[in-house]
Amino acid sequence: VTRSRTSALAKALSWQFDRGAPPRIAHQADLVAARLAGSAELASDWHNALKLGYDVAEERWPDWVVSLAPSVAALRVVEPGEPWATVGPENEFGLKPGARLVGGTTDSIAAYLACCAREDGTFDLEPGSAVTSLGSTTALKLVSAKRVDDSALGVYSHRLGPNWLVGGASNVGCRVLRAFAFSPRELADLSADIQVDDRPVNDANLYPLLEPGERFPVNDPDKEPVLPDIFQQVNRLNLLRILLLAIADVERLGYQALRDLGATDLAFVKTAGGGADNPTWRLMRERMLRVPVLDAAHTEAAFGAALLALSHDSLSAAD
Repeated sequence: VTRSRTSALAKALSWQFDRGAPPRIAHQADLVAARLAGSAELASDWHNALKLGYDVAEERWPDWVVSLAPSVAALRVVEPGEPWATVGPENEFGLKPGARLVGGTTDSIAAYLACCAREDGTFDLEPGSAVTSLGSTTALKLVSAKRVDDSALGVYSHRLGPNWLVGGASNVGCRVLRAFAFSPRELADLSADIQVDDRPVNDANLYPLLEPGERFPVNDPDKEPVLPDIFQQVNRLNLLRILLLAIADVERLGYQALRDLGATDLAFVKTAGGGADNPTWRLMRERMLRVPVLDAAHTEAAFGAALLALSHDSLSAAD
């Protein structure tokens, strides 16, 4: 994942080559935490440090990172949820001293944790549990007992306690619905009239990209959109049906790709993003994936981050 030109390590090395090695490297969250502690000590976490080259399996900076970027390798890294400091008396925010500071996470993983929260505040992170985010793109995250990485497909794994959170994202998503001028009201009204087959399939053979190029579940920078033709657009109800089926089929292909790479088999899916509020689409996806597709009580990243901070332990203790 550090090979990407946009990775944090690539940016740090570019800075170093252009301007010389900085004395220290830190993420924004690391700096805020240090100021809360009222300390010069910086600490990051497994998830943010992954794209800086941190080896989350060995829990250390690889020798090549130490050699290439010593200012990066000087950064302390802790497990998400692991206490590492307290709010200090000299903090600049006027906060009461003594509150614990714990290892953080990324915004997307915090949203995943929110979706997987139980009523008692713990997390359901068993291998096979997944969250699909149906937004402008379709992003999949699956807890796997096995680490899975494939740079060609943009698939990589974050360490999540004793397991791995495997992710991939397609360029196909709900923005195609906006491109065909479906309003929220029309989406709700027409979806209620769609009859869902017992075994729905992408019978129109659509691949609803809005421009050429796909990375996951297939790596094809020249892949062309396959969109409804003029005749399929006449009936708005059928148009919506075939578009929802096509996006759901990309989700199915995505989880199949993760399984083919060696990830744990899918057990159930929770949904985040704007597409989560459509019960007809939920049923369609459930029957296509052939696993339960459940509503998530919470989807906000801030909620997941708060639960992580309240968990009184690291994610290694999660069931």
